[in-house]
Amino acid sequence: PKQIDFVFDKRMETYLDVRLIYDDSLLKENYKFINVTAEPDSIPVSDLSSLVEKLEEIQVNLSDSIARNSIDGNKTASFIGRYISKRGEDVSHYFNNTVTITVKIEVAKEVPLVYSVVGEPETDFYIDSSSLSSTTVLLQGSAADLSRISSINLGAYDVTGRSEDYVREINISDFLPERVSVYGNNKVTLTVDIEEYQIKEFEITDTILSKPGMELDVYEYVISPDVFIIKIKGKEKDLKTLQRSSLNPTLDLTDRSVGIYSIPLKITLDERFELIGEYIYEVNISLLEPDETEEPEEP
Repeated sequence: PKQIDFVFDKRMETYLDVRLIYDDSLLKENYKFINVTAEPDSIPVSDLSSLVEKLEEIQVNLSDSIARNSIDGNKTASFIGRYISKRGEDVSHYFNNTVTITVKIEVAKEVPLVYSVVGEPETDFYIDSSSLSSTTVLLQGSAADLSRISSINLGAYDVTGRSEDYVREINISDFLPERVSVYGNNKVTLTVDIEEYQIKEFEITDTILSKPGMELDVYEYVISPDVFIIKIKGKEKDLKTLQRSSLNPTLDLTDRSVGIYSIPLKITLDERFELIGEYIYEVNISLLEPDETEEPEEP
């Protein structure tokens, strides 16, 4: 040939960042990654510029060597890195040097916090709710120690005789076994909301009063009083939904003949409510007198 073309390449060196690829599928149930680091976190690469300039990163996929649902403690392991091009392709086969990356894995086990509230507040007060500022905690320790822990019991807290909210800061580490520690915040706040029962009044009139057993064709009834103002105790949120129509006020006159009776008012209430006091009707029952305007029957 009259002409030969040569392409000259030169060697170059650069540093590539190491990227770790992993997800929670590698963890045992209830475990979480705290910290995963690569050492070193960047790698020097020296080769022909035509190859090096196409590189994007060194990639380490932990799932290549770690089985799913297997990590339950801290570990350090070595992994083979892959040369990844800017197009996202694995081009490791173009390079003779094998890159080894040391990966440090730090995990913690998430377990629920449990507690109990004991005792009764002051009369006419009740426990509306109780809660912790955090319902779970992350624990660190050996795999053997953590495997024996499914929850942390923070104990019982007494609210006997209280008429205001109970607030208590709890140090979680006081309830942990040796060699186990808390990752992150070591304290939680217990809040017990104590509320006062409320009173709601309803007007019970004769027009809404049910009177089963009344025989108006036989007896005359004098009932007093005409109106009762009754009081019902309950939680404020429940009382807001309570309507007079649901009370079904009843004066039971079944099997009542001539006489004077004291009969209690009956109200339909579920277990959320309490009728305050007793409401007694005075009922005077007498026979109807014959109508004097009617003509006597002929013999």
